[in-house]
Amino acid sequence: MKDLPTNSSFQAELLLNSENKDFQMSQECNDGVCIYPTEHFLLLKNGVNQAQLAEKINTSIKQFNTTTDSLSLQNLSEIYLSPVKLGWTDDHSKGNSKMLVVFLSIGILIILLSSINYLNYTVSMQYAKMKEIGINKTNGAGKMHLLSDSLIEISLGIFISLVISVILVSMLLPSSGNLFGREINLADVNFHSLLPVFVLTIAGIILLNSLAPVYILSKFNITDFLTGGRKRTGKQLVKQAMLTFQLTVSITLIAVVMLIFKQLQYIKHYDLGFNEEQLVRLELPYLFENQKALKNEVAKLPFVAGSALSNGYPGHINMSMGSGVEGDEFLVNCIYVSDDFLQTIGIHLVNGRDFLTGDKEQACIMNEEAMKRFGWENIDGKKYKNGREGGYNVVGIVNNFNVESLHSALSPVALLYEPDREFNTLSLRLTSGNVGQQMEQLRMAWKSFLPDDPMEFTFYDSQFQAMYLKEDKLAKSITFFSFIAIVLTCMGILGQIFLTSLNRTKEIGIRKVNGAKVSEILVILNKDFVKWVFVAFVLASPVAYYAMHKWLENFAYKTSLSWWIFALAGLIALGIGCTVCSGRAATRNPVEALRVWTPRSPKGRIGTDYKMSK
Repeated sequence: MKDLPTNSSFQAELLLNSENKDFQMSQECNDGVCIYPTEHFLLLKNGVNQAQLAEKINTSIKQFNTTTDSLSLQNLSEIYLSPVKLGWTDDHSKGNSKMLVVFLSIGILIILLSSINYLNYTVSMQYAKMKEIGINKTNGAGKMHLLSDSLIEISLGIFISLVISVILVSMLLPSSGNLFGREINLADVNFHSLLPVFVLTIAGIILLNSLAPVYILSKFNITDFLTGGRKRTGKQLVKQAMLTFQLTVSITLIAVVMLIFKQLQYIKHYDLGFNEEQLVRLELPYLFENQKALKNEVAKLPFVAGSALSNGYPGHINMSMGSGVEGDEFLVNCIYVSDDFLQTIGIHLVNGRDFLTGDKEQACIMNEEAMKRFGWENIDGKKYKNGREGGYNVVGIVNNFNVESLHSALSPVALLYEPDREFNTLSLRLTSGNVGQQMEQLRMAWKSFLPDDPMEFTFYDSQFQAMYLKEDKLAKSITFFSFIAIVLTCMGILGQIFLTSLNRTKEIGIRKVNGAKVSEILVILNKDFVKWVFVAFVLASPVAYYAMHKWLENFAYKTSLSWWIFALAGLIALGIGCTVCSGRAATRNPVEALRVWTPRSPKGRIGTDYKMSK
């Protein structure tokens, strides 16, 4: 058959007949009852009600002697973004709708920040061109002529930006895998669905930046601008509100980035309950018969400090069984183990003893969480009745260790001692040394038993680090977009401060002539800005706190939402703003600030070409 599309939720290289029991590779057992769950795909006729069909199926499901209580139906189009895992064998590739909302929100914020900067630029240009506009109106230009001229200028600039952005996207999209963890191709993009989004976004930006000139021109008085320039009235609340919004976005993103990295550091350095350093596992081929011989051969290598066989391992559980407690049924994660498992993995025995030769197929060791879940005060005479005849005698209790990522809480675990069964994993404890040379010697030992099978190995610490790859990608992505947002905010701050300094140039010159220091001038210029930062900090802190509180709900183990992170984010925003504030106006020569040159004659002698007004 043809290869399935790369962006499909269905991925398979081989299709098997699920009606053939030899090909039924999934199995689920509970209280001794084993089933082979298989997904069913139904093509419904037009007009069939999905909910009524599911209800009809569930009314008769019990007659088929199954442990399944009810069935549910899910549209194929909902599989990819569905947070619910339907069925034990739901292995379809999944997307994260929450992350899509996060990136969409950041994209909208970046567009808003850019629009605010462009709006400030447009307003400033309109004020700079007021005398030109006044002359045009004096010579008969109507309001519609001026509006159409402004609209054409704004639209042309935005369309040029659109063309540049499309070129950049086509160039940078192949590198999206480095940022998002998944490569996006132009062939995967549905341009028909995106076209309305493009049109509405561009139209909204043009409309937003056209409203300001409309407002300015509606308030425009020819006499004022031809005789003395515009009058500066009011507190310019709109400009302050836009700057406060930019600062709020920057503080929020800075706080979010710091909290994400704080959580990543927390989970990456969390004690997993076993020693994952220098611990490597080898994947054993299915039906490989010389497992013990390979284990013994590898154990002879001088750098191998311990070795153990198992079915499942910390970080991957492939079997769960019922608790066997009547009236309180719960699942217990089970790992079949051989000798030396505790010593090799680095799990500590806190009560009882390790396995003995006579315990074969009769004993198990449980973790503290299992003992707590069973409600035992001690293990004397206790048995794990998982449905097997006679069950397993509980001979020891080990410390809690994580068998899943830190997204999940601790769960009951049972180590079942059956050293003669077939295993799928060989775990090795290595000593310090040259890892490359060690792995090469392991390959030589491997080839002596399995010359046609490649040796697949993974270090346990790398395995657990890989569990947080999505969070790593998220941190890098948000950091990248936050940097863009902060740069845009700096541009907005720079524009605001430039206009403020321009309006107060003479005031600054007079203050300097009268002995004001540069530091005092900067205090005067930054006084209002500090107030804006404080208001933005007050607005940003609860937003960042709520966003990170919801994100941390994905983890069973989470860092604290420390107050100093929000304070530091505010200080960083304040430092960035003060850095870009108008030091030029404060350090400018006061003579230049106080004089205005006006031309007298196009031709004249040096020193008499201009007059100076003070």
